Amino acid sequence: MGSYHNIFPYLFKDIIVKQVKEREKINAYFKELVLGTDGKRFEQLTQYLTSPC
Repeated sequence: MGSYHNIFPYLFKDIIVKQVKEREKINAYFKELVLGTDGKRFEQLTQYLTSPC
């Protein structure tokens, strides 16, 4: 699922999901990828996304 899809409210209660990366940072990365407004921020987010969980 993409980070913009919030499926958690639709899951059965017995399904356990572990979030390994912050959705806000993933969404910010994609925004920078498309718009390219802040190269430094893009680099920071890239490092975050490619770091081990």
